[in-house]
Amino acid sequence: MKKINLFFKGILIGIGKIIPGVSGSVLAITLGLYEDIIKSLSRIFKIRSISFLFPIFLGIIISIILGSKVILYFLNKYYFITMMFFIGLMSGGIKPIYKEIKDKQNKKNIIIMTIPIILFLVLDIVIKNINIKVEFNYLNIFFLGVIEAITSIVPGISGSAIMMMFGVYNNILLMFTSISYIDKLIIFIIGIIIGIIFTSKIINYYLSNYKVETYYCIFSFCIFSIFIVFRNIIEVDLSFVNLLLGFLFTLTGYLITSKMN
Repeated sequence: MKKINLFFKGILIGIGKIIPGVSGSVLAITLGLYEDIIKSLSRIFKIRSISFLFPIFLGIIISIILGSKVILYFLNKYYFITMMFFIGLMSGGIKPIYKEIKDKQNKKNIIIMTIPIILFLVLDIVIKNINIKVEFNYLNIFFLGVIEAITSIVPGISGSAIMMMFGVYNNILLMFTSISYIDKLIIFIIGIIIGIIFTSKIINYYLSNYKVETYYCIFSFCIFSIFIVFRNIIEVDLSFVNLLLGFLFTLTGYLITSKMN
């Protein structure tokens, strides 16, 4: 039963990876998996780590491969409702994170929580105002895989948004949906694996040695991610029906995350 639960959580994380503005790692946090995933990734060659990670990554891969076209359809047809559902998913896991830090408030930790928000505001402005066209060759694909790994592990950064900034978002989706891109997909996955191994070791070090401070950063990442997603969708023209459905889907997402936790 536990493996099935991990598999379905992996599916939700994978879907979050597809949607621009939504961070897969924030969903991993709100689903209560983030710290265990980081620890397992930093000890990736141990049987126990592989056993824990396998159902999660299987769910992520399946949701990306099978869900890319479905998610794009819903984003095109029902953008507001789809994004509200993910706001609900992210919101449902904030309470457990807050419990980790609520009794440990001091000036240093408040500053630690504020700095990531400032940095991500700057990054958000850069993403919205800079359009870089990256040539889709093997070397760049490898480094895009490394970047994807970093954005997958560091909470609050949307890998999809970064890929859109580089002008390769559609190419990345094609790699997972077209057999003709298999050679590029292999290079991309190699970059992801190398990036994940090194980044997870760094994050695991901070979780092991500065747990409270790291959780303050994680809390600010989650709040900022929800704010960014909500800010992007309030500009959409809405009817009363869409608002009602948006509320219902937000509640549904919230209940799913809370139940899974």
